[in-house]
Amino acid sequence: MAALIGAVAITIGAVAIVVGPGLTSPSPGATPGSTLPPIEVADQVVADGRAVPVRAVELAMDAPAKVISVPVALGQEVGAGDLLVRMDSQAIDAEIAGATSAAEAARARTAQADAAVTQAEEQVNVAEANLERATATLETARDRNVGEDAAVAGRDAARAQVRAARAAVLGAQEAAKAAAAEADRAASAVASLGLTRDGLSLSAPFAGTVASLDVTVGQQVPAGVPVVRVADLRAWEFITTDLDESVIARIRVGDPAVVILDGLPDRPIAGAVTRIGTYGQNRQGSIVFEVVVSPDGEVPDGVRWNMTATIQVNPGE
Repeated sequence: MAALIGAVAITIGAVAIVVGPGLTSPSPGATPGSTLPPIEVADQVVADGRAVPVRAVELAMDAPAKVISVPVALGQEVGAGDLLVRMDSQAIDAEIAGATSAAEAARARTAQADAAVTQAEEQVNVAEANLERATATLETARDRNVGEDAAVAGRDAARAQVRAARAAVLGAQEAAKAAAAEADRAASAVASLGLTRDGLSLSAPFAGTVASLDVTVGQQVPAGVPVVRVADLRAWEFITTDLDESVIARIRVGDPAVVILDGLPDRPIAGAVTRIGTYGQNRQGSIVFEVVVSPDGEVPDGVRWNMTATIQVNPGE
């Protein structure tokens, strides 16, 4: 297929120019004086595109690690949850062990802090009971007019003990809150490391075919780089990002289209526009938009992910 740069609007067919009632450009073999109807103009929008599975995923590691097992092969059918790649987890396992010990110690400190709160609250109860007795002693001393000064001193001391006990409760409660927060942070650290470890084992998120496999056992893989792709090859769509603002306004969802794959030029695929991008990307000075065409029926055997194609859209039909 000749490379198509951007979107090209072409006119199909010929046009009979009407110059007046009953006057047309004659066709070979036409009877003189006969009237021929004008030939309709069909404008197509043509662009380069590619075949993409409707459901596909690229999987990458969350952290750099060494590959220790690849139990699948390129082109293999896999089920949802099937293991695809396993990485060496010794380093992260050591981190998890350390974080788990820290979390257990934090939980123990939290339990101790909670016990200190309970003990402080009990001391408040004791101090308040002592205050009640000292107050009763003072009332008796006043009634008898004997030992009042000592009773007042005892009452004041009991009040001070209550204040100190209540302050101790507040301090114990603050310490318990701090211990609980520390325990939560430690538990979060363990959970986060666990997620990272889970990321070292890539599994298929849905049933499909291993479309690409870019790892081997013993390979050191960086984080964030796709190493395996899984696709459901039963459903396809065709995407172009070549249509610029000069033609995109003519296209509507539902417009009929024809897709001709470079690898299968004798098997045109009928379809329709199903999505039109609303955000334009700047490409070499032109603003281009993504347009997606979905086939009306089954696609021919042999379609592969990222196969190049010519997409012909018939606006307004």
